[in-house]
Amino acid sequence: SIIQSFANEDNAELDNTLRRSLYLIKELINASINSFSNENYNIREVENMDIEIDKFTNYCLRLIFKGSNIGSYKNIILYNFIKNLEYFADSICILCRYARLKNYKLNKFETELIKEISKMFDEFIKLYSNFSITQSEKTVSIRMKIRRLLNKKNSKIEFEIRNIVRRFNDTLSNLIELQF
Repeated sequence: SIIQSFANEDNAELDNTLRRSLYLIKELINASINSFSNENYNIREVENMDIEIDKFTNYCLRLIFKGSNIGSYKNIILYNFIKNLEYFADSICILCRYARLKNYKLNKFETELIKEISKMFDEFIKLYSNFSITQSEKTVSIRMKIRRLLNKKNSKIEFEIRNIVRRFNDTLSNLIELQF
């Protein structure tokens, strides 16, 4: 993984915490898909997951600056990576909140977009675990597919989905930058 590539025992806890954050975000995406397809769904579950993600990412940020040997340039990129990951999760929560507030039921097209975001994040987790150009190309191709699909309409929901994809792109850029 990215953190392990810094070859520092102190970073094992950071890597484990960051992995846990990734899997919590995956659970958040799945919970959001459920929230859109279930009329009786309580948005509190999504919001509670977002709070847990914030706790884990904040802990990661503290670990970066607590006696870490990572060079200052890498610290900045890693900090941005973790913050953008948190913003990505926040943007999903914002979409869920908006849909619930407006009592909005996603249409088939919008539901498919969320499912594509889920696939994209699955590929991102693989990329984080084992970086390769091939894996980054898979992740980017799903992101590009979502962006192409989003050019068709211009609703508030699609605006929020665009924001999710933008936040994801920032996170992906940081991940790629950490490789160099």
